[in-house]
Amino acid sequence: MDEKGQTRAGLGANKDGEPGLTFMDETGETRAGLSATKDGETLSFFGEKGQTRVGLGVTNDGAPGLILADEMGEGRAVLKVAEDGAPGLFLVAKMGQTRAVLTVDNDNEPWLVFTDESGESRAGLGVNGNGSPELTFANEQGEEIWSAP
Repeated sequence: MDEKGQTRAGLGANKDGEPGLTFMDETGETRAGLSATKDGETLSFFGEKGQTRVGLGVTNDGAPGLILADEMGEGRAVLKVAEDGAPGLFLVAKMGQTRAVLTVDNDNEPWLVFTDESGESRAGLGVNGNGSPELTFANEQGEEIWSAP
């Protein structure tokens, strides 16, 4: 409690027995939390309306990630390392579709991929395993329509 008698932190377990630590602002609103659940461990920061704005965590399969959310609490930028070790940055549109991905695949090839509103890859820029750059464009069905070299 603070000097005004307001609870500013809490330590406990949820109904499933999963531990958590929360931090509240001067009005009693939860602004940050640390939890360990069946899905993994997470450090979260919340906006003024209680919406998640930042989440940093490790899933139960060991994959780390960082989520940056908009004012509605929707993840808009996601940085994660997949189970297979491939890192990726995913940029998400307001309607929840991933629209751009920057990754290094398991062959150590870097790729920047742009998708359409349905999630279909439409353009890609990368460097292949031979060290040569590649640029590809695809139609609405995901079929390659142009590439260079």
